[in-house]
Amino acid sequence: MDRLTKKLCQTTVYVGKESKHLIPVELSVGQTREVLQKLCEYEETGLSPDEVVKLKKSADIKVKNQRTKILGIVKPTVLKQRVSRYGLHINGKKYYLPDLALYHIGEIASVVIYKHKAKVYIDNSLVEEFELYHRFYSPEYRG
Repeated sequence: MDRLTKKLCQTTVYVGKESKHLIPVELSVGQTREVLQKLCEYEETGLSPDEVVKLKKSADIKVKNQRTKILGIVKPTVLKQRVSRYGLHINGKKYYLPDLALYHIGEIASVVIYKHKAKVYIDNSLVEEFELYHRFYSPEYRG
C-alpha cells in the first residue's frame, strides 16, 4: 500500500510521491484530491481502523502458518524402545551403534527422528546422534 500520510509527533503530514512532508495547509488542489480519493477507497471497505488491524494480524498468522507448511517444518517423531545388542530399529531398518549397544543394553532409549537425522537420549541425556540412511544406502556400510 502506498501511504499518503505520516504521523510526525502529533501532526499528520502529507508525504505523497515526492516524499516531501507537507502539512494540510500546504497541499495543492491535486494533492488534496489524491488524499480524499484514498480516504474514499478506505471508507468503501466499511472497516474501522481496529478491524483493519485485526484482519492484518489474522493474515500475518495465516502467512506464517503457510510459510511453515511450505518450508516443511514438522514436529520430530519420538520413539521409545529398549536398546538391544543389535542396536535400534528405526523405520524398519537396524542401526548398530557400538557405544549404545555396549554401554546401554536393556535401557529404554528415546529416539527423536528429524527428517534425515536421529538423536538418542537415555535418561534425558543425549547419547548418540547420527544420520538416517537413504533407501539405497545400506546400514551395514555406515562410515
